[in-house]
Amino acid sequence: MLPLARPVRPAIALLLVVMSCAGVSSDGPLSRPNDLGELCAPVPPDGSLTFGLETLTNSADTDVVVESVRLVEAEGISIIESRIVTISDGQLGGTLVGLRSGFPPDELPGWSASILAEGAAILPADSTDDVFNLVVGLRLDSGSSMGTASGLEVAYSVKSSHYTYRTSNSIELRHEPCS
Repeated sequence: MLPLARPVRPAIALLLVVMSCAGVSSDGPLSRPNDLGELCAPVPPDGSLTFGLETLTNSADTDVVVESVRLVEAEGISIIESRIVTISDGQLGGTLVGLRSGFPPDELPGWSASILAEGAAILPADSTDDVFNLVVGLRLDSGSSMGTASGLEVAYSVKSSHYTYRTSNSIELRHEPCS
């Protein structure tokens, strides 16, 4: 079994939100430079895709708690579910989940030990060698032949401070091959 980011009890997560009087900031311990990239992926007939190209690395000295994951500027595409897959050295060949047709991914070692991203606590990077892979199930909306989003946004908290982390990788899903 893979070790996981620790789930946080809802009452504790709610207390963190209620206690906060700080605003939301984009500079936080999950902030790091991202390579600008554009992803175009064909989807199977059900329109779903597993997107696991993002890691969450915590530079704080305490856990960060994921509050939500959303698509930015989404058109014709939606999130089915977001999960954290903890990859320990040697698990999954030491690589990220990556892109996979359909959601949830079939026969992926360690998937059954993944946890919902919302409410997950990401351990400080200096306390673990584990990699926390943000894996999002995406679906092309019914009746859409193409869907786009300019990235993903992760809202999270550290103690009583709230932050957002935004990826810079745009996403395009299509029923037809990408050109």
